[in-house]
Amino acid sequence: MKADLYEGGIRVPLIVKYGSSTAGKTSAFPTYFSDLYATLLDIGGAQDGGETDDTSLLPELFTPNSQNREDRFLYREQYPKKGIQQAVRWGDWKLIRPGNDAPVELYNLRTDIGETTNMAGKHADMVEKLQTFLHQAHVPSDWWPVE
Repeated sequence: MKADLYEGGIRVPLIVKYGSSTAGKTSAFPTYFSDLYATLLDIGGAQDGGETDDTSLLPELFTPNSQNREDRFLYREQYPKKGIQQAVRWGDWKLIRPGNDAPVELYNLRTDIGETTNMAGKHADMVEKLQTFLHQAHVPSDWWPVE
């Protein structure tokens, strides 16, 4: 499942050692790989790393869970042979569009880390909210036109 947008394909721990004050601390702040870029720029004191949607994890290293998870959407997409796959995470919620013509799936990762119970039929308001962000975050390409 490593080539997949379900948690089995994208969820991995991030272990960081940065000074003695970070030892033994754990954060649940959702991140993705490019946040390391912003973090390294922050550590190095760079004032401008260009326009990105990355977030420095430096505050999380010293004060875990200090950043607001509710302000952060994480968006991913990929283009396997079966068509585009898209996923967006916001807080404990995750919306997945597993293929071009497939219906969306909604999971609460706090209670269902294995993504076994699709909650889309029970939480239409959350589906709508996350689909709005999914459409805003997608950049159209020749690979997959926006429907």
